[in-house]
Amino acid sequence: MTPKETEGSFLTRHFNPEVNGLWAGNAICYGPYRDGQHPGENSLSAEQLLEDLKIMTLHWNMMRIYGSTEFAEELLKLINNNHLEMKVVVGAWIGSESEEHNKLEVEKAIYLANNYPEFVPAVCVGNETQVYWSGNKYQIDKLIEYVR
Repeated sequence: MTPKETEGSFLTRHFNPEVNGLWAGNAICYGPYRDGQHPGENSLSAEQLLEDLKIMTLHWNMMRIYGSTEFAEELLKLINNNHLEMKVVVGAWIGSESEEHNKLEVEKAIYLANNYPEFVPAVCVGNETQVYWSGNKYQIDKLIEYVR
């Protein structure tokens, strides 16, 4: 289903967790960092991501990633270029880094959803910011602003 405008700048799209017309099944949360690697270091390689994708597609056809700015677009390009059967729920990491970082995460998540609609069935904004056990709490009213 193609995106359609519903009110103002909001776009809605039918949640389609299917691969080749079949339900994608269970999903996995994916963070690509290996021993010694950490977010923000740009130490990930396309080869590493592709190796992980080939392992994951043996068991899953959908994943959720936590952020949109570091490796997300490279991951989606690899899925596309290698004809892998994988859907990606793209996260927008909202945290205490800065408002500028938060806005960049949301803008990039929207960009990825719009440019890779066949692979991105949904966007998740704020991930675990509202659960009681989170070390990354965020104000609910500000989070709602990012969602809108």
